[in-house]
Amino acid sequence: MLLLVLVSRGASASPSLRVSHVQFSGKVLNRADGTYAALKPLAEAMGVRVLTSGFGLWVGSEPPDPMPAVEAGRVMVGDQKLVVVEDPDGEDFVQAESFCRAIGGIVHWHDAELDLSPPPQKDHGPRVISSGASQLKRRDPSTFFFQ
Repeated sequence: MLLLVLVSRGASASPSLRVSHVQFSGKVLNRADGTYAALKPLAEAMGVRVLTSGFGLWVGSEPPDPMPAVEAGRVMVGDQKLVVVEDPDGEDFVQAESFCRAIGGIVHWHDAELDLSPPPQKDHGPRVISSGASQLKRRDPSTFFFQ
């Protein structure tokens, strides 16, 4: 499944952020240093989790053991620490393009829109189909025929 996040680049009063061509449910802030999106809804849309780690936050699919100590005002994404901006309501925001790159996502600019896609899902090998006592791997063409 490929998700597409669209962010409007420009000086609009209310920046547009879309996930799979549906309006993004989180808040978006347009700042001089980039477009920021609410961290938790953006992470959810990109297929990763947000957890507290030390005084800061950690983002990824599977939490490491032990969790790294992250300082306040930062979020650890992969091996990078990104700045977290807090709005007056206490919601955490990250720079959308940097966040996408840090999780291994794909970033494309198309005219005035930023297209963000999450990283491709990993191939977990051939699908195993159970057939009684034996198991057949579908990558072998001979398994498609009765013998």
